[in-house]
Amino acid sequence: MNFENLQGGKICIYPYSEEVQPLLRHHTLLSSAWKVASLVSPRSWGFVGREFRCGNEILKVEPSLEHLPDDIDYILIPEFFENLMETSIVKRILSRVLPVLGKIRGIILSAVLDGENYEMLKSACAGICEFIDVSATSSDPGPVQQFEKRKGILEIDVPVIGIMGMWDGTDKFEVSLALREKFLKDGYQVSQIGSRNYCEMMGFHSFPRFMLNPTVGEEEKIYQFNRYLKQLVEEESPDVILITIPGGTQQLNNQFPNRFGILPFLVSKAVVFDALILCTIYEPNAGELFELISTSFKYKYGCEADAFHMSNMVFDVASISEKEAMRLHHIARSDVEKAVNENYAGLAAPMVDVYSAGGAEKLYHTIVDKLTENVADAML
Repeated sequence: MNFENLQGGKICIYPYSEEVQPLLRHHTLLSSAWKVASLVSPRSWGFVGREFRCGNEILKVEPSLEHLPDDIDYILIPEFFENLMETSIVKRILSRVLPVLGKIRGIILSAVLDGENYEMLKSACAGICEFIDVSATSSDPGPVQQFEKRKGILEIDVPVIGIMGMWDGTDKFEVSLALREKFLKDGYQVSQIGSRNYCEMMGFHSFPRFMLNPTVGEEEKIYQFNRYLKQLVEEESPDVILITIPGGTQQLNNQFPNRFGILPFLVSKAVVFDALILCTIYEPNAGELFELISTSFKYKYGCEADAFHMSNMVFDVASISEKEAMRLHHIARSDVEKAVNENYAGLAAPMVDVYSAGGAEKLYHTIVDKLTENVADAML
């Protein structure tokens, strides 16, 4: 079962973390059929008691599902981006869902779970409530259509904006929603493919599953994605297309290859980007590094970065060198804003922080100016 078969309803997000904040910050983009009505997070994560405004309501992060409101229809289990989520920890978190399964219509699984936890949750739902698996590893590969390869790659005659991240957790989803709001506000028709598995709740498309299906070859994925975009253009007649690509572009080292940046590469072969945004890790003063990365994009993806967004995500260097494990943490947003304002004024492509005042507006106008420039060049 997928979103197309659901009528909507009130959802509880569990476990809540920072990764869900874009959904709350841009709640006005939610389809009218869906409403975030409850937030629950483990006490040890440090979010319990925080409050968020969703329209006229204030949602407070609760510590337990024990007092889940009676009118909740679904529990949304979002993606786990923290690599330290061990099987035993995830199992303990999921076990707290089991007592409330009889009170809700279903579980919407967006997180990628290991086999043991996946089967535990699926079995618990059987005969009690719906189990809606929209995760990237769902057994449903999505539409894989046949076509004539001899026709090659089809031209997408609509401006395409790509949003990539050096690593997961660098705010790609936030950037994409901020741009979506700006384009819609100015009256543009937007077709969008997002990096989260629940994008249909917000009126656009999740990243197609066939691109993550290991049984589909790389060449086939390129052709399929190209046809998928062509079909979107024919069905939705957009003025602009936004594509947020899951995963990352940069390899940290041989031990942490970050999936080698294969997915951004495949997408870049299926479509030519008219503008490209790179979401970066936090670096207080690394303009030269980002210029070099942008230049490398020209040869890898056919387009230099037209703008950067700096996230507040940093690597825990000690854990990587001493424990040989990947640990990530976040610094204060104020530190990001300070670094962007003081140390990145000279970049050829602007560095912004979409969380800061005016950051999203600057990014939006940078991209619109680039698209306008492309049109002017094409007319010469």
